[in-house]
Amino acid sequence: MIKLFTTFFIFSLFAFVHVVAQNDEQFQLDSMLVKHKTLTVVPFNVNLFIKKNKNKLDEDQENDMEKEHAAWFQSNLIEHINLNPDKQRFSVQLIEANICNAKLKKAGIEPLKAYEALPEDIGKATDGDAVLIGRVVIEKDFSKAYLSIFDTKTNTLCWRTQMVDRDGYRDKPREYVKNFAKRMAGHLPYKIKD
Repeated sequence: MIKLFTTFFIFSLFAFVHVVAQNDEQFQLDSMLVKHKTLTVVPFNVNLFIKKNKNKLDEDQENDMEKEHAAWFQSNLIEHINLNPDKQRFSVQLIEANICNAKLKKAGIEPLKAYEALPEDIGKATDGDAVLIGRVVIEKDFSKAYLSIFDTKTNTLCWRTQMVDRDGYRDKPREYVKNFAKRMAGHLPYKIKD
């Protein structure tokens, strides 16, 4: 009986310490997010797995569409937050896409490959406190988005989420990207609750 009680006590103590450590880590990440004043959104890493008119796209067509969608996701997310018609408030200011991309180029970082750069390098180039790096996998009937926010001073991952969109790509890519980016904005941790 004592052995069982001792085992239970040790297990409970370990579980408590683990929970406290997780809560402390989350508190540190949350306090890091609160300090961010500017957020850099780089062009997304987009992978298309769709067919056009029942024919698979050739490699050049696919690359062109992926680049186009990468810029659309970046600009639509920024536009939705900075010019939000719903008057939702966010605690960070987003750097405009054209300014962000020009600063990245000036620093020698190719904007469409910025997701491969260190967050610290992106922060130095754009004067951003944090960087949002997104990856979107688009298929005909659904898409998945993976969003990550890094602190640019420490290269620390502060927040991440994964989303699935089941609206389907259909034949209106700009409208699709705009709607998906709007839903992404609703998941960001910088939204001020009223």
